Amino acid sequence: MNRFVKVTNLQRGVIALLGVLTSAFWVMAMSIDMKFFFVAAGTTILLTSLVPVFVSREYDWFCPWSALILAVIYGCTFPSICMSFGLPSDEFVAENILLNEPVEYFIWPSALIVMFVIFMAIGFFGFPAKQRAIQIPRVSCPNRLILICAVCGLLSLAAFAAYFVFNGGLSGGLSSKRGSIRTLDVGADEGFSQHGWLRHFAKLGNIALLLLAAHWSRYQLSKTSAGNLFRMMILGGLILVSIAFPFYSSSRAGIVWVIICFFGCLYYMHQKILTFKLMSIVALLLGLLVFVTLVRNSGADSNEGMAKRFGHLLLNRHGPDIAVTSHVVHSIPEKLEFQHGKTIAVWFLAPIPREILPSKPLIHSGPIIGQQIYKLNVSGVPPGSAAELYWNFHVPGVILGSLLLGILLKVSYQWCRNLVMDEVLLVPIYIFVVFPCAFKAATHSVGPAFIMPMVDLVTVSAVVYVVSVSARVYAPVENPSPIGTLRSPVSS
Repeated sequence: MNRFVKVTNLQRGVIALLGVLTSAFWVMAMSIDMKFFFVAAGTTILLTSLVPVFVSREYDWFCPWSALILAVIYGCTFPSICMSFGLPSDEFVAENILLNEPVEYFIWPSALIVMFVIFMAIGFFGFPAKQRAIQIPRVSCPNRLILICAVCGLLSLAAFAAYFVFNGGLSGGLSSKRGSIRTLDVGADEGFSQHGWLRHFAKLGNIALLLLAAHWSRYQLSKTSAGNLFRMMILGGLILVSIAFPFYSSSRAGIVWVIICFFGCLYYMHQKILTFKLMSIVALLLGLLVFVTLVRNSGADSNEGMAKRFGHLLLNRHGPDIAVTSHVVHSIPEKLEFQHGKTIAVWFLAPIPREILPSKPLIHSGPIIGQQIYKLNVSGVPPGSAAELYWNFHVPGVILGSLLLGILLKVSYQWCRNLVMDEVLLVPIYIFVVFPCAFKAATHSVGPAFIMPMVDLVTVSAVVYVVSVSARVYAPVENPSPIGTLRSPVSS
Protein backbone atom coordinates (compact mmCIF):
# COMPACT_ATOMS: atom_id res chain seq x y z
CA MET A 1 0.00 0.00 0.00
CA ASN A 2 3.02 2.26 -0.24
CA ARG A 3 2.10 4.25 -3.36
CA PHE A 4 3.54 7.67 -2.67
CA VAL A 5 4.44 9.20 -6.03
CA LYS A 6 6.30 12.39 -6.86
CA VAL A 7 4.18 15.48 -7.34
CA THR A 8 5.20 16.80 -10.76
CA ASN A 9 5.67 20.40 -11.82
CA LEU A 10 2.78 19.95 -14.26
CA GLN A 11 0.46 19.03 -11.40
CA ARG A 12 1.67 22.01 -9.40
CA GLY A 13 1.14 24.16 -12.48
CA VAL A 14 -2.49 23.07 -12.71
CA ILE A 15 -3.03 24.01 -9.07
CA ALA A 16 -1.30 27.36 -9.66
CA LEU A 17 -3.55 27.97 -12.68
CA LEU A 18 -6.56 27.30 -10.46
CA GLY A 19 -5.19 29.98 -8.12
CA VAL A 20 -5.02 32.46 -11.00
CA LEU A 21 -8.60 31.64 -12.04
CA THR A 22 -9.76 32.02 -8.45
CA SER A 23 -8.19 35.49 -8.29
CA ALA A 24 -9.92 36.41 -11.54
CA PHE A 25 -13.27 35.25 -10.20
CA TRP A 26 -12.83 37.38 -7.07
CA VAL A 27 -12.06 40.42 -9.26
CA MET A 28 -15.18 39.71 -11.32
CA ALA A 29 -17.27 39.34 -8.16
CA MET A 30 -16.11 42.66 -6.74
CA SER A 31 -16.12 44.69 -9.96
CA ILE A 32 -18.65 43.17 -12.37
CA ASP A 33 -21.39 41.19 -10.62
CA MET A 34 -21.65 39.76 -7.12
CA LYS A 35 -23.11 36.55 -8.57
CA PHE A 36 -19.52 35.51 -9.35
CA PHE A 37 -18.97 35.29 -5.60
CA PHE A 38 -20.18 31.67 -5.66
CA VAL A 39 -17.64 30.43 -8.21
CA ALA A 40 -14.92 32.48 -6.49
CA ALA A 41 -15.76 30.96 -3.10
CA GLY A 42 -16.12 27.45 -4.55
CA THR A 43 -12.73 27.54 -6.25
CA THR A 44 -11.18 29.07 -3.12
CA ILE A 45 -12.39 26.13 -1.04
CA LEU A 46 -11.03 23.71 -3.67
CA LEU A 47 -7.72 25.58 -3.80
CA THR A 48 -7.49 25.40 0.00
CA SER A 49 -7.87 21.61 -0.12
CA LEU A 50 -5.18 21.38 -2.83
CA VAL A 51 -2.52 23.39 -0.97
CA PRO A 52 -1.19 20.30 0.90
CA VAL A 53 -0.72 18.54 -2.45
CA PHE A 54 1.05 21.59 -3.92
CA VAL A 55 3.61 21.78 -1.11
CA SER A 56 4.23 18.01 -0.93
CA ARG A 57 7.17 16.34 -2.66
CA GLU A 58 5.36 13.00 -2.75
CA TYR A 59 1.67 12.23 -2.41
CA ASP A 60 -0.57 9.15 -2.18
CA TRP A 61 -3.37 9.86 -4.65
CA PHE A 62 -5.76 7.48 -2.87
CA CYS A 63 -5.16 8.68 0.67
CA PRO A 64 -8.21 9.94 2.62
CA TRP A 65 -7.37 13.55 1.79
CA SER A 66 -7.98 12.81 -1.90
CA ALA A 67 -11.48 11.67 -0.94
CA LEU A 68 -12.04 15.06 0.68
CA ILE A 69 -10.83 16.82 -2.49
CA LEU A 70 -13.34 14.76 -4.50
CA ALA A 71 -16.08 15.77 -2.06
CA VAL A 72 -15.19 19.46 -2.47
CA ILE A 73 -15.23 19.19 -6.26
CA TYR A 74 -18.50 17.24 -6.30
CA GLY A 75 -20.37 19.02 -3.55
CA CYS A 76 -18.97 22.55 -3.56
CA THR A 77 -17.02 23.68 -6.64
CA PHE A 78 -19.30 22.29 -9.37
CA PRO A 79 -22.50 23.55 -7.68
CA SER A 80 -20.90 26.98 -7.14
CA ILE A 81 -20.17 27.21 -10.87
CA CYS A 82 -23.82 26.44 -11.59
CA MET A 83 -24.97 29.05 -9.09
CA SER A 84 -22.82 31.78 -10.62
CA PHE A 85 -23.64 31.03 -14.24
CA GLY A 86 -27.31 30.23 -13.70
CA LEU A 87 -27.30 26.56 -14.69
CA PRO A 88 -29.73 25.13 -15.63
CA SER A 89 -31.56 28.49 -15.27
CA ASP A 90 -31.38 31.60 -13.11
CA GLU A 91 -34.92 30.95 -11.87
CA PHE A 92 -34.15 27.39 -10.83
CA VAL A 93 -31.00 28.44 -8.95
CA ALA A 94 -32.71 31.35 -7.20
CA GLU A 95 -35.84 29.45 -6.14
CA ASN A 96 -34.52 25.96 -5.38
CA ILE A 97 -30.89 26.47 -4.35
CA LEU A 98 -30.45 30.03 -3.06
CA LEU A 99 -34.06 30.25 -1.78
CA ASN A 100 -34.11 33.85 -3.07
CA GLU A 101 -31.52 35.02 -0.53
CA PRO A 102 -29.01 37.82 -1.42
CA VAL A 103 -25.34 37.06 -2.06
CA GLU A 104 -24.28 38.63 1.27
CA TYR A 105 -26.25 35.87 3.02
CA PHE A 106 -23.65 33.28 1.86
CA ILE A 107 -20.38 35.04 2.75
CA TRP A 108 -19.95 34.02 6.41
CA PRO A 109 -20.92 30.33 5.89
CA SER A 110 -18.45 30.13 2.99
CA ALA A 111 -15.70 31.32 5.32
CA LEU A 112 -16.86 28.63 7.75
CA ILE A 113 -16.29 25.94 5.09
CA VAL A 114 -12.79 27.29 4.40
CA MET A 115 -12.11 27.15 8.13
CA PHE A 116 -13.37 23.55 8.22
CA VAL A 117 -10.99 22.48 5.42
CA ILE A 118 -8.00 24.32 6.95
CA PHE A 119 -8.32 22.75 10.40
CA MET A 120 -9.04 19.34 8.93
CA ALA A 121 -5.81 19.66 6.91
CA ILE A 122 -3.92 20.66 10.06
CA GLY A 123 -5.23 17.55 11.79
CA PHE A 124 -4.49 15.18 8.90
CA PHE A 125 -1.09 16.47 7.78
CA GLY A 126 0.12 17.86 11.10
CA PHE A 127 -0.64 15.01 13.48
CA PRO A 128 2.45 12.79 13.96
CA ALA A 129 0.83 9.34 13.72
CA LYS A 130 3.07 6.62 15.13
CA GLN A 131 4.80 4.32 12.65
CA ARG A 132 5.19 0.79 13.92
CA ALA A 133 4.75 -2.62 12.35
CA ILE A 134 1.55 -4.50 13.17
CA GLN A 135 2.00 -8.01 11.86
CA ILE A 136 -1.10 -9.94 10.79
CA PRO A 137 0.15 -13.43 9.83
CA ARG A 138 -2.61 -14.34 7.39
CA VAL A 139 -2.48 -14.74 3.61
CA SER A 140 -5.27 -15.20 1.08
CA CYS A 141 -6.22 -18.70 -0.01
CA PRO A 142 -7.00 -18.43 -3.76
CA ASN A 143 -9.55 -21.23 -4.00
CA ARG A 144 -11.35 -20.19 -0.82
CA LEU A 145 -11.29 -16.53 -1.90
CA ILE A 146 -12.97 -17.23 -5.23
CA LEU A 147 -15.65 -19.39 -3.60
CA ILE A 148 -16.45 -16.86 -0.85
CA CYS A 149 -16.52 -13.99 -3.36
CA ALA A 150 -19.05 -15.95 -5.42
CA VAL A 151 -21.19 -16.40 -2.31
CA CYS A 152 -20.89 -12.68 -1.47
CA GLY A 153 -21.92 -11.75 -5.00
CA LEU A 154 -25.00 -13.98 -4.81
CA LEU A 155 -25.95 -12.62 -1.36
CA SER A 156 -25.61 -9.08 -2.67
CA LEU A 157 -27.81 -9.90 -5.64
CA ALA A 158 -30.39 -11.53 -3.36
CA ALA A 159 -30.39 -8.48 -1.07
CA PHE A 160 -31.01 -6.22 -4.05
CA ALA A 161 -33.83 -8.48 -5.29
CA ALA A 162 -35.49 -8.40 -1.85
CA TYR A 163 -35.13 -4.62 -1.65
CA PHE A 164 -36.59 -4.36 -5.16
CA VAL A 165 -39.65 -6.38 -4.12
CA PHE A 166 -40.14 -4.61 -0.77
CA ASN A 167 -40.15 -1.22 -2.52
CA GLY A 168 -42.73 -2.13 -5.13
CA GLY A 169 -40.44 -3.02 -8.02
CA LEU A 170 -40.65 -0.42 -10.79
CA SER A 171 -43.82 1.20 -9.43
CA GLY A 172 -41.86 4.26 -8.32
CA GLY A 173 -39.73 4.49 -11.45
CA LEU A 174 -36.57 2.83 -12.71
CA SER A 175 -34.28 4.97 -10.56
CA SER A 176 -35.84 6.91 -7.70
CA LYS A 177 -35.60 7.59 -3.98
CA ARG A 178 -36.80 4.60 -1.94
CA GLY A 179 -37.85 4.37 1.70
CA SER A 180 -38.94 8.00 1.73
CA ILE A 181 -39.54 9.69 5.04
CA ARG A 182 -43.07 11.08 5.26
CA THR A 183 -42.90 12.32 8.86
CA LEU A 184 -40.05 13.22 11.19
CA ASP A 185 -41.68 11.02 13.83
CA VAL A 186 -40.56 7.81 12.13
CA GLY A 187 -41.52 5.77 15.19
CA ALA A 188 -45.16 6.65 14.58
CA ASP A 189 -44.93 5.90 10.85
CA GLU A 190 -45.70 2.19 10.66
CA GLY A 191 -45.12 2.10 6.92
CA PHE A 192 -41.61 3.54 7.10
CA SER A 193 -38.61 1.27 6.55
CA GLN A 194 -35.34 1.89 4.77
CA HIS A 195 -34.36 -1.80 5.04
CA GLY A 196 -30.91 -1.00 6.39
CA TRP A 197 -30.01 -4.67 6.75
CA LEU A 198 -30.61 -5.23 3.03
CA ARG A 199 -28.50 -2.20 2.22
CA HIS A 200 -25.71 -3.69 4.30
CA PHE A 201 -25.92 -7.13 2.67
CA ALA A 202 -25.84 -5.45 -0.74
CA LYS A 203 -22.34 -4.16 0.09
CA LEU A 204 -21.01 -7.72 0.00
CA GLY A 205 -20.88 -7.47 -3.79
CA ASN A 206 -18.53 -4.50 -3.51
CA ILE A 207 -16.30 -6.39 -1.06
CA ALA A 208 -16.16 -9.34 -3.48
CA LEU A 209 -15.27 -6.97 -6.32
CA LEU A 210 -12.34 -5.47 -4.41
CA LEU A 211 -11.03 -8.84 -3.22
CA LEU A 212 -11.12 -10.38 -6.69
CA ALA A 213 -9.61 -7.26 -8.29
CA ALA A 214 -6.74 -7.37 -5.79
CA HIS A 215 -6.27 -11.14 -6.18
CA TRP A 216 -6.40 -11.22 -9.97
CA SER A 217 -4.13 -8.19 -10.26
CA ARG A 218 -1.31 -10.63 -9.56
CA TYR A 219 -1.97 -12.12 -12.99
CA GLN A 220 -1.58 -8.80 -14.82
CA LEU A 221 -5.15 -8.07 -15.90
CA SER A 222 -3.85 -5.67 -18.53
CA LYS A 223 -2.42 -8.57 -20.57
CA THR A 224 -4.54 -10.12 -23.29
CA SER A 225 -5.54 -13.75 -22.81
CA ALA A 226 -8.67 -15.86 -22.67
CA GLY A 227 -8.30 -16.30 -18.91
CA ASN A 228 -7.96 -12.59 -18.30
CA LEU A 229 -10.95 -11.88 -20.54
CA PHE A 230 -13.00 -14.23 -18.36
CA ARG A 231 -11.75 -12.50 -15.21
CA MET A 232 -12.61 -9.07 -16.64
CA MET A 233 -16.13 -10.34 -17.39
CA ILE A 234 -16.52 -11.55 -13.81
CA LEU A 235 -15.29 -8.20 -12.46
CA GLY A 236 -17.67 -6.42 -14.83
CA GLY A 237 -20.54 -8.53 -13.51
CA LEU A 238 -19.62 -7.69 -9.91
CA ILE A 239 -19.48 -4.00 -10.81
CA LEU A 240 -23.04 -4.26 -12.17
CA VAL A 241 -24.16 -6.07 -9.01
CA SER A 242 -22.47 -3.42 -6.85
CA ILE A 243 -24.08 -0.47 -8.64
CA ALA A 244 -27.54 -2.08 -8.94
CA PHE A 245 -28.56 -0.99 -5.43
CA PRO A 246 -27.42 2.67 -5.69
CA PHE A 247 -28.86 2.90 -9.21
CA TYR A 248 -32.29 1.65 -8.12
CA SER A 249 -32.28 3.97 -5.09
CA SER A 250 -31.03 6.85 -7.28
CA SER A 251 -27.75 7.36 -5.42
CA ARG A 252 -25.40 8.85 -8.02
CA ALA A 253 -22.56 9.18 -5.51
CA GLY A 254 -22.95 5.49 -4.65
CA ILE A 255 -22.45 4.53 -8.30
CA VAL A 256 -19.37 6.73 -8.64
CA TRP A 257 -17.88 5.41 -5.43
CA VAL A 258 -18.01 1.78 -6.57
CA ILE A 259 -15.87 2.70 -9.60
CA ILE A 260 -13.49 4.92 -7.64
CA CYS A 261 -12.86 2.17 -5.09
CA PHE A 262 -12.26 -0.31 -7.92
CA PHE A 263 -9.63 2.03 -9.40
CA GLY A 264 -8.12 2.54 -5.95
CA CYS A 265 -7.70 -1.20 -5.57
CA LEU A 266 -5.90 -1.42 -8.93
CA TYR A 267 -3.76 1.60 -7.97
CA TYR A 268 -2.43 -0.05 -4.81
CA MET A 269 -1.92 -3.34 -6.65
CA HIS A 270 0.34 -1.45 -9.09
CA GLN A 271 -1.94 -1.91 -12.08
CA LYS A 272 -2.09 0.57 -14.95
CA ILE A 273 -5.19 2.69 -14.54
CA LEU A 274 -4.97 4.86 -17.66
CA THR A 275 -5.83 2.10 -20.13
CA PHE A 276 -8.38 2.11 -22.93
CA LYS A 277 -10.51 -0.54 -21.21
CA LEU A 278 -10.67 1.30 -17.90
CA MET A 279 -11.29 4.65 -19.55
CA SER A 280 -14.17 3.00 -21.40
CA ILE A 281 -15.61 2.06 -18.02
CA VAL A 282 -15.38 5.73 -16.99
CA ALA A 283 -17.21 6.80 -20.16
CA LEU A 284 -19.96 4.25 -19.53
CA LEU A 285 -20.18 5.45 -15.92
CA LEU A 286 -20.66 9.08 -16.98
CA GLY A 287 -23.37 7.98 -19.41
CA LEU A 288 -25.07 6.02 -16.62
CA LEU A 289 -24.97 9.05 -14.32
CA VAL A 290 -26.66 11.21 -16.96
CA PHE A 291 -29.27 8.48 -17.46
CA VAL A 292 -29.94 8.24 -13.71
CA THR A 293 -30.30 12.02 -13.54
CA LEU A 294 -32.83 12.08 -16.37
CA VAL A 295 -35.00 9.20 -15.15
CA ARG A 296 -34.88 9.76 -11.39
CA ASN A 297 -38.08 10.73 -9.64
CA SER A 298 -37.43 12.35 -6.29
CA GLY A 299 -41.03 13.22 -5.56
CA ALA A 300 -41.05 16.43 -7.55
CA ASP A 301 -43.66 17.38 -10.12
CA SER A 302 -43.69 14.73 -12.82
CA ASN A 303 -44.07 17.51 -15.42
CA GLU A 304 -40.76 19.06 -14.38
CA GLY A 305 -38.60 19.85 -17.40
CA MET A 306 -35.60 17.73 -18.35
CA ALA A 307 -33.30 20.75 -17.98
CA LYS A 308 -34.18 21.04 -14.30
CA ARG A 309 -33.74 17.32 -13.76
CA PHE A 310 -30.33 17.46 -15.41
CA GLY A 311 -29.45 20.39 -13.17
CA HIS A 312 -29.69 18.03 -10.18
CA LEU A 313 -26.56 16.27 -11.49
CA LEU A 314 -24.46 19.21 -10.33
CA LEU A 315 -26.82 21.11 -8.02
CA ASN A 316 -27.18 18.07 -5.79
CA ARG A 317 -27.42 19.66 -2.30
CA HIS A 318 -24.75 17.24 -1.10
CA GLY A 319 -21.33 17.89 0.29
CA PRO A 320 -19.71 21.05 1.64
CA ASP A 321 -22.25 22.98 -0.41
CA ILE A 322 -22.18 26.75 0.04
CA ALA A 323 -25.97 27.09 -0.22
CA VAL A 324 -26.88 24.20 2.12
CA THR A 325 -24.30 25.25 4.72
CA SER A 326 -25.57 28.84 4.57
CA HIS A 327 -29.21 27.87 5.01
CA VAL A 328 -28.39 25.62 7.97
CA VAL A 329 -26.20 28.24 9.67
CA HIS A 330 -28.76 31.02 9.26
CA SER A 331 -31.63 28.76 10.42
CA ILE A 332 -30.08 28.34 13.87
CA PRO A 333 -31.71 28.73 16.33
CA GLU A 334 -34.97 29.99 14.76
CA LYS A 335 -35.82 26.94 12.62
CA LEU A 336 -33.17 24.52 13.88
CA GLU A 337 -32.37 24.29 17.58
CA PHE A 338 -28.80 23.63 18.72
CA GLN A 339 -28.40 19.86 19.02
CA HIS A 340 -25.42 19.64 21.42
CA GLY A 341 -24.17 16.42 19.85
CA LYS A 342 -27.54 14.67 19.39
CA THR A 343 -27.32 14.35 15.59
CA ILE A 344 -23.94 12.62 15.99
CA ALA A 345 -24.67 10.39 19.00
CA VAL A 346 -27.89 9.01 17.48
CA TRP A 347 -25.80 7.22 14.84
CA PHE A 348 -24.73 4.66 17.45
CA LEU A 349 -28.28 3.30 17.10
CA ALA A 350 -28.01 3.07 13.32
CA PRO A 351 -26.76 -0.57 13.15
CA ILE A 352 -29.84 -1.79 15.06
CA PRO A 353 -32.59 -2.77 12.57
CA ARG A 354 -35.88 -0.93 13.03
CA GLU A 355 -37.58 -4.33 13.03
CA ILE A 356 -35.81 -5.04 16.35
CA LEU A 357 -36.14 -1.50 17.74
CA PRO A 358 -39.39 -0.02 16.35
CA SER A 359 -38.98 3.07 18.52
CA LYS A 360 -35.59 3.87 17.03
CA PRO A 361 -35.48 7.63 16.41
CA LEU A 362 -34.71 9.30 13.12
CA ILE A 363 -31.02 8.68 12.37
CA HIS A 364 -30.37 10.94 9.41
CA SER A 365 -30.58 14.67 10.07
CA GLY A 366 -31.16 15.34 6.37
CA PRO A 367 -34.97 14.94 6.55
CA ILE A 368 -35.11 17.59 9.30
CA ILE A 369 -33.24 20.05 7.09
CA GLY A 370 -35.29 19.04 4.05
CA GLN A 371 -38.60 19.70 5.78
CA GLN A 372 -37.72 22.68 7.95
CA ILE A 373 -35.68 24.64 5.38
CA TYR A 374 -36.52 23.33 1.90
CA LYS A 375 -40.14 22.25 2.61
CA LEU A 376 -39.48 18.82 1.10
CA ASN A 377 -41.74 15.89 1.96
CA VAL A 378 -39.51 13.17 0.49
CA SER A 379 -36.05 12.16 1.74
CA GLY A 380 -33.89 15.08 2.89
CA VAL A 381 -30.81 17.25 2.51
CA PRO A 382 -27.68 16.09 4.38
CA PRO A 383 -25.92 18.95 6.17
CA GLY A 384 -22.27 18.02 5.61
CA SER A 385 -19.92 17.92 8.57
CA ALA A 386 -19.14 21.65 8.57
CA ALA A 387 -22.80 22.62 8.96
CA GLU A 388 -23.52 19.74 11.34
CA LEU A 389 -20.66 20.70 13.66
CA TYR A 390 -21.93 24.30 13.70
CA TRP A 391 -25.48 23.02 14.30
CA ASN A 392 -24.28 21.08 17.34
CA PHE A 393 -21.46 23.16 18.86
CA HIS A 394 -21.35 26.52 17.02
CA VAL A 395 -17.98 27.90 15.78
CA PRO A 396 -15.81 26.09 18.40
CA GLY A 397 -17.38 22.85 17.20
CA VAL A 398 -16.32 23.55 13.61
CA ILE A 399 -12.73 24.30 14.66
CA LEU A 400 -12.23 21.49 17.15
CA GLY A 401 -14.45 19.03 15.29
CA SER A 402 -12.67 19.43 11.94
CA LEU A 403 -9.30 19.18 13.70
CA LEU A 404 -10.41 15.95 15.38
CA LEU A 405 -11.80 14.57 12.09
CA GLY A 406 -8.43 15.19 10.43
CA ILE A 407 -6.59 13.44 13.26
CA LEU A 408 -8.95 10.44 13.12
CA LEU A 409 -8.40 10.16 9.38
CA LYS A 410 -4.62 10.30 9.83
CA VAL A 411 -4.62 7.66 12.58
CA SER A 412 -6.85 5.33 10.53
CA TYR A 413 -4.72 5.82 7.43
CA GLN A 414 -1.43 5.26 9.27
CA TRP A 415 -2.87 2.20 11.01
CA CYS A 416 -3.51 0.61 7.61
CA ARG A 417 -0.01 1.55 6.46
CA ASN A 418 1.44 -0.03 9.60
CA LEU A 419 -0.22 -3.37 8.92
CA VAL A 420 2.16 -6.03 7.65
CA MET A 421 -0.04 -8.50 5.81
CA ASP A 422 -0.99 -9.87 2.42
CA GLU A 423 -1.90 -6.88 0.23
CA VAL A 424 -4.79 -8.84 -1.29
CA LEU A 425 -6.39 -8.69 2.15
CA LEU A 426 -5.16 -5.27 3.23
CA VAL A 427 -6.08 -3.19 0.19
CA PRO A 428 -9.82 -4.08 0.19
CA ILE A 429 -10.05 -3.29 3.92
CA TYR A 430 -8.48 0.12 3.44
CA ILE A 431 -10.36 1.01 0.24
CA PHE A 432 -13.74 -0.18 1.54
CA VAL A 433 -13.58 1.25 5.07
CA VAL A 434 -10.99 4.02 5.52
CA PHE A 435 -10.62 5.74 2.15
CA PRO A 436 -14.29 6.90 1.81
CA CYS A 437 -14.51 8.38 5.33
CA ALA A 438 -13.50 11.93 4.36
CA PHE A 439 -15.93 11.92 1.43
CA LYS A 440 -18.78 10.76 3.67
CA ALA A 441 -17.89 13.34 6.30
CA ALA A 442 -17.96 16.19 3.81
CA THR A 443 -21.01 15.10 1.82
CA HIS A 444 -23.20 13.65 4.57
CA SER A 445 -22.33 14.07 8.25
CA VAL A 446 -20.04 12.83 11.00
CA GLY A 447 -22.08 9.69 11.77
CA PRO A 448 -21.85 8.03 8.34
CA ALA A 449 -18.15 8.90 8.22
CA PHE A 450 -16.93 7.42 11.50
CA ILE A 451 -19.66 5.33 13.14
CA MET A 452 -21.10 3.32 10.25
CA PRO A 453 -17.59 2.42 8.95
CA MET A 454 -17.16 0.45 12.19
CA VAL A 455 -19.95 -1.84 10.97
CA ASP A 456 -18.31 -2.01 7.54
CA LEU A 457 -14.99 -2.87 9.20
CA VAL A 458 -16.57 -5.81 11.03
CA THR A 459 -18.14 -7.06 7.80
CA VAL A 460 -15.08 -6.80 5.57
CA SER A 461 -12.82 -8.18 8.33
CA ALA A 462 -15.06 -11.23 8.69
CA VAL A 463 -14.95 -11.86 4.94
CA VAL A 464 -11.17 -11.35 4.86
CA TYR A 465 -10.71 -13.77 7.75
CA VAL A 466 -12.76 -16.45 6.00
CA VAL A 467 -10.86 -16.15 2.70
CA SER A 468 -7.43 -16.27 4.40
CA VAL A 469 -5.28 -18.82 6.18
CA SER A 470 -2.57 -18.55 8.81
CA ALA A 471 0.96 -17.81 7.63
CA ARG A 472 4.35 -17.62 9.27
CA VAL A 473 6.10 -14.24 9.40
CA TYR A 474 9.64 -15.05 8.34
CA ALA A 475 11.42 -11.81 9.12
CA PRO A 476 10.67 -8.67 11.13
CA VAL A 477 10.10 -5.42 9.29
CA GLU A 478 12.64 -2.76 10.18
CA ASN A 479 10.93 0.15 8.44
CA PRO A 480 7.17 -0.06 8.90
CA SER A 481 6.33 3.13 7.00
CA PRO A 482 6.14 1.37 3.63
CA ILE A 483 3.70 -1.48 4.11
CA GLY A 484 5.27 -4.88 4.42
CA THR A 485 3.35 -7.61 2.68
CA LEU A 486 2.99 -11.34 2.88
CA ARG A 487 2.38 -13.21 -0.35
CA SER A 488 -0.07 -16.03 -0.69
CA PRO A 489 0.71 -19.01 -2.94
CA VAL A 490 0.09 -18.14 -6.59
CA SER A 491 -2.67 -20.18 -8.13
CA SER A 492 -4.56 -19.58 -11.29
